Parts: sequence; structure tokens; C-alpha cells
Amino acid sequence: MLVFGVVPALAAGATAALVTACGAFTDASDAPVSGEGGLVAESGSDGGEMDGMPSSDAAHLDAAVEASVPIPRKCAVGTAFKNVTPLPIGRTESIESVRFSPDQSTAYFSLCNPSALTSCSLFSATKTDTTFTGFTPMLANSTGKYDAFATVSPGGTLMLFDSTRGTAVTRLFYGTLVNNMVPVSGVSALPFPSADPAVTAASHPYLLANGALYYAALGSTDFDLYRATGTSVAEVRGATRLSVSDPTATDFAPVVSEDELEMFWASDRPVPAGGGGLDIWSAPRTPMAPTGEFGNAEFAAMVSSPMQDHPVWLSPDACDLYIVRKDGSEVGTLSVAHR
Repeated sequence: MLVFGVVPALAAGATAALVTACGAFTDASDAPVSGEGGLVAESGSDGGEMDGMPSSDAAHLDAAVEASVPIPRKCAVGTAFKNVTPLPIGRTESIESVRFSPDQSTAYFSLCNPSALTSCSLFSATKTDTTFTGFTPMLANSTGKYDAFATVSPGGTLMLFDSTRGTAVTRLFYGTLVNNMVPVSGVSALPFPSADPAVTAASHPYLLANGALYYAALGSTDFDLYRATGTSVAEVRGATRLSVSDPTATDFAPVVSEDELEMFWASDRPVPAGGGGLDIWSAPRTPMAPTGEFGNAEFAAMVSSPMQDHPVWLSPDACDLYIVRKDGSEVGTLSVAHR
């Protein structure tokens, strides 16, 4: 299930609270937290009481710290997807999300108990040509919690994810990875206060190699898409609501190309025949437009279905879009769409 702020199961057409994050982390000299939807970082074991932020180089989101050679875009913005292929993972759990390392050799899954869809755990796995192997837990003390939408920095040292740890609503958490695992003592939260007092929950972080962080946040009525700026998780600031968000709909789970010229997300906006209540939408951005200012939203019919669909990852070359599809019982399976 997709947890939207309060952890109810997401039925067809439901507008429960779901969140995703994106943003750029650049200037260390500015003060933390300003702008609508801004987040303040707190630290603490397992998302409990948090008194401050530990200073640690490993917490930096600035891509320059561990940047590798960028993978260039191969598929042009707006290129049609030709087919959608199911990807078996050889396990019985419901798939909530998956992201990948830049070379797609390592996958970061959120897998849920099909009988208790609010109990989801994070795993790393090795991707082969036909399946995934070597599933290894990424978080200690994850049993019975909702941990999902892990996004990992290019060097594999920093992980952000959303969780209900210590709260009834989804919030953003982070931790330093050691051998693809974060000890429970290393989990810290990016909670609210927020410059926008109406914002009460956040989830679905999506971290780009340039340090940008996109996410969704729950305001007074629905979830909207945001982009944040800062130098590290200790200085998330200037969060801006994306104008492509629909104030009358629930928009979440943003997936953004590495050049920030194309975004996919899930929404319950009305669609033509063929949709399933939660469908995938897309929007382009011209190179001359300000970062985060995407153009008109379009229903992505080729990658949507009568099921509940949400995007989870776009390959760095922008040719492969990974999708989770959920049936009427909210059990998720993984597919990939190719351009």
C-alpha cells in the first residue's frame, strides 16, 4: 500500500496522504529553513525525541562530494514508451517501491507484508538480467514499521526514505549507509516545523545525482509536489511547491530525470478511459525555464493501467521507467517501461 500521511490502505480512487521529495542542495552559507514546505532536520534514534542535528560529512547531499561521471540522456524528453514489461523478483511480498544505483546493479526495495500492508521493510538486492538476488535488510529495527521509498546518493553512502517511525504520519528520514545498511542508532528525521503551517506530512523522497531533492507534502487538503534546496540534510531550505501540482487532486511519488527536464508522478486527477484511479502523469521543462518549473501535465497513457500505478525510478539515460502496479487488494508488482 502507499501510505499517505496517516497510514490507511490506499483503495482505488482514494486521496489518502502520500508524499515524495525532490530538491537541490547547493549553498552552505544560507540559513536553514525558509520557504513554503521547508523542512528542519532533527536527529534521534528511530524517529523518537530529537534535539538537534549531528554534524557529519556523510549527511551531505551535495553531489560534488561523491559525484561520479554523469550518465548522459539517451532518450529525448517526451519520447513515447514502447512497452511495459513485468519484472518478477522471486519473493512473495507486496512491492511498495524500488530505486537503483546509477548503473542499475543494486536495487533498493521496500517490501510489505501482503497481510499487513503498513508493515514494510527496506532491502538491497543485486539486479541480474532476469531477476533480483541477495536481498539484505537495510535498516535495523524495521519490523512492524512502514519504511519505504528509499533513495540513495550516487556514492551509496546516504539514504533518505519515508516512514511512520515515532509518528502516525509519514515523515522523511535519513541515515548513513555502511555496507548497504543503516544501524537504528543512525536513523534521523527531517520533520516539521515548516514555513507553511498547513504542511503536516511528507514522504517519497527522490534524490538526484546533482543533489536535488523532490518530494510531496500534505497541506490543508491534498498532497502536492515540492522541490527543496540546501547543502545537506541539516540545511533543507527554500522548499517550493511545484506549479504543476493540482490543488484539487492528490499528487505524489515524483520521479525526475537527472537533467530535471522531465518529471513523472502519480495522481488521482480525472483521466480518459484506461485509468485506474491512481495513474501516471508527466510534464516537461524547457532548458530555459527555471528549475522546477515544469510545463503542462499530461496523462501518461502508455505507462498507466486500470490498476493503481505509481512511478518509482527513471534510469539516468531517461530510457527506462520503473513502475509499481497494485491490484484491488493493494498488492504491488514491479514493471519497467522502455523507450
